[in-house]
Amino acid sequence: VLVEGVDDQKLFKKFLPDWDDWYNQVWCWIVGPKERVIEAVTELHSSGYHCGVGIVDLDYDQEEYPDGVISLEKNNLESLLLSSDSFDSAIRTFDLDYNQEENDEMMDFIKSNGKEMAIIRIINHDLDEAQSFSCDELSNAIVSKGFNSKKFAELCLKKPHPRGKRHLEEIRDGRHKIVTPQNFNSNCWRWINGKDGIELTIQFIKNVSNILVDCKKMKKKMIDSYLPIHFNSEREMIEKIVSYQNAHNVELFRPEALSLE
Repeated sequence: VLVEGVDDQKLFKKFLPDWDDWYNQVWCWIVGPKERVIEAVTELHSSGYHCGVGIVDLDYDQEEYPDGVISLEKNNLESLLLSSDSFDSAIRTFDLDYNQEENDEMMDFIKSNGKEMAIIRIINHDLDEAQSFSCDELSNAIVSKGFNSKKFAELCLKKPHPRGKRHLEEIRDGRHKIVTPQNFNSNCWRWINGKDGIELTIQFIKNVSNILVDCKKMKKKMIDSYLPIHFNSEREMIEKIVSYQNAHNVELFRPEALSLE
């Protein structure tokens, strides 16, 4: 199983079967960026080795991947974690005395601000803008200074000969054709960058409880508390993994991680 980074490896190693003999053991290797994972799987298959898959972030791509390359259903690994029960488990470890109403308020805060951050990142991705925003800079601009995707589109439109002018005008006028209310509400974590989501969570906790939470510590707690059964909600991804295993007569993941019940 080929993955992009250290955190991906920590999570997906939990899903691998634990065979007694070394020859049949399944390994999880860090390959690097998405492009390298795709290249590595393609090289394996072209050499006749159909014995492994590559797991990559979905990001904001709309492309189809070659056989054996399977993307997350969520935007990235952090989005997968935030959408699962491991998020609630991690929050509880910080001794935050939140009731259900406050939990709902936190999720509304993350989703509403995360949506604005997602649209800005999509603009950068689709129009190949040179802008680069760190999670804390962008979240602070949106939460504290009232910045949003419409204002970002207006800034882009002020450039001489802006690329994707019609697309930017649609966003400025609140008519984004990709992140519509319907598809955002059906799977908001497909669009929200999980790194942004974690930063927004930390901001909310600080504003409400005045508790400082470390980003890396929070992610580690979510990975530690993520169980194979939590993966059962990733229906499309599981179907692709099962289809690959059946087609090539291999067992790469533990059955309990691939259950759709």
